Amino acid sequence: RRPDYTRTRQVTVIDGKISEVVFGDDPTKLAPKDVAESTRTIEELFDYLASGAGTWDSLNVDFDYYMGYPSSVKIDQDERVADEEKDITIESVVMLKTTCPADLGSKIGSGCSASEVGLTCNWGTESCCGNTYASIQCNCEQDMPGGESSWMCLQTERCFAPCDP
Repeated sequence: RRPDYTRTRQVTVIDGKISEVVFGDDPTKLAPKDVAESTRTIEELFDYLASGAGTWDSLNVDFDYYMGYPSSVKIDQDERVADEEKDITIESVVMLKTTCPADLGSKIGSGCSASEVGLTCNWGTESCCGNTYASIQCNCEQDMPGGESSWMCLQTERCFAPCDP
């Protein structure tokens, strides 16, 4: 059996904080405290890489093309020392959809976060024919793989059509 610190981990992050670390080969079992505490969020990994980048003998990072997170990290802190290298692989990142922003009206035409990509939100209402409809429908869309994301909105103009008899 592999040592715990080398086993694949499944990490759940909520609001930027790790809420759970389990092993990929046994997701029903929580990782031991020392393993969980040594696990970093993607943001913490970026900070870690930035803090040591100038001091390590070797640093190689590959990034996920679509989401921009570091998918593979290889660090050799000191080429003269054996077995202090670090290899980190991140795969299968799933961004859970967030709820629609309360201030969606102020976000029209502006950027949206990676966790909002694919989210469809309605804003405002209009009433006609005995029904109430959304006035504006917005989708958070990624312009290009690895590119900027923005809210793309359209007016539904539901009440411009005649009422059904």
